[in-house]
Amino acid sequence: MMDTYDRELEEAEGAVGAEIPAARLHRDQWRALEEPADLHLKSGLVELFAAEIAVARLRHDPDHRPCVFDPYHPPASRQAVWRPADAAPRPVACCPADAALLNAGKPPAARKTPSLDGMTPLWDGTETDAYWLLGHHAMTGTAPLTSAYQQTPMGRTLARLLHHR
Repeated sequence: MMDTYDRELEEAEGAVGAEIPAARLHRDQWRALEEPADLHLKSGLVELFAAEIAVARLRHDPDHRPCVFDPYHPPASRQAVWRPADAAPRPVACCPADAALLNAGKPPAARKTPSLDGMTPLWDGTETDAYWLLGHHAMTGTAPLTSAYQQTPMGRTLARLLHHR
């Protein structure tokens, strides 16, 4: 799991052309945890890590709005209709590539996250994944995120986390 966050930090720093010291600090705090499972107990650190990266991206590109399917896709500059399994169709703000896939009747190229069942799409992600998403969308608003993921496991987790703020 830490390798994923290391790569994410490297990609973000490459995109903004500078180090992101606060995100590095949060990543290093996780490395200090005695048990990797403790990261799930301290999921708020994941949100802070992602928020620091989001802030750096906005400083670099003030118009950047993250794609709901993966904040590392190009910015969300298109609207498309997405229908998650067993849920109603809904308009989503996404990157051009995901919009083209959805318009062609294909699933979006969503970020995959590790689970007990192998790699799963973000909309089936864990609470830690929800904190990660909230961090990436914190500076630009969570409404597109909660609207896109309603009636999915991620949507239920986001609603619970946002309700308790």
